[in-house]
Amino acid sequence: PPSSLVIVQMDTMMNQETKVVLADTFPAKAHLLITYLTQNKPAVCTFSPDGASFYIYDQAEFAQTLSHYFKHKNYGSFVRQLNLYGFNSSRLKDKNDVVEWKHDNFHRDRKDLVNNIKRTKKSKSSSSKPSHVVHVDRRASSP
Repeated sequence: PPSSLVIVQMDTMMNQETKVVLADTFPAKAHLLITYLTQNKPAVCTFSPDGASFYIYDQAEFAQTLSHYFKHKNYGSFVRQLNLYGFNSSRLKDKNDVVEWKHDNFHRDRKDLVNNIKRTKKSKSSSSKPSHVVHVDRRASSP
């Protein structure tokens, strides 16, 4: 089923801003956020020219916009979610302070692909017992 995205325009004399009321997944909310910033605050964050990735230029200002789409302003939490959803990061060669994020199903012009982005599962090897430990049955009789 298509992703449910609802945007409410807050338009009063005192406060004029767009708030996202409902987006059903982290990737859908992230796509809305990056689209908004690309159009309204390109000094903070933009999609790349080809739309296949996005750049974060100003992490502090980016964090201030998070609460319009998420329940926090914590940049580290946003990065953790990107990693959990399989996004890859790198630094731009000519601008080492700019972070580029990429996912095959996260594209400026293909919002429909966002539904294909799934949170990665925790592996069983991350349990309390290391995978290289072998259980030895001490009840067995010795030779």
